[in-house]
Amino acid sequence: KPLVSIHSGSAQLQCSSTHRQRKIAMENSALFGKWESYKSDNLDVFFEKLGMGWLQQKIGPKLTSTLLLEKLSDSELKLSVSSLGFHDETIFKVDGIVQWSGGAKELHDALTKWEDGKLVIYTGPLNSASADDVKANSQVKIVREITGDGELLMTIIHPEVTATRHYKKKN
Repeated sequence: KPLVSIHSGSAQLQCSSTHRQRKIAMENSALFGKWESYKSDNLDVFFEKLGMGWLQQKIGPKLTSTLLLEKLSDSELKLSVSSLGFHDETIFKVDGIVQWSGGAKELHDALTKWEDGKLVIYTGPLNSASADDVKANSQVKIVREITGDGELLMTIIHPEVTATRHYKKKN
């Protein structure tokens, strides 16, 4: 049960579980909702590095993408991404591993974390031994964050290329 104590004129909330408190503090609820892409940079080069076909490389970055991020619980998020001819829906476990393709041809282990208010997904080898193993051997890191103007910025970091996709909130 939370306790409230007064210290130097300000109320401080003390929780029995510092881990839970830290996880909640790291979450950025502004990321939840429906978003629509309007611009991308270097996405075609990233798609090429993933081994996607020529048509996907050339047309994919130009298509409008709709992203829906839903909070299912303190430890689960649902991410749905749709564009013309493509739909991916995955339930991610915060601080846990799930198998995910992320639009690539092959499945990977994906570790999802809240880091400084940003939603970060690390993709590593399939059947990794642990979350630390996924993060240490990650080939792709996807960071979703809210910019100063209230938009969602997705940055995809690959050892050879960094790509971005910009989203505006959709009602």
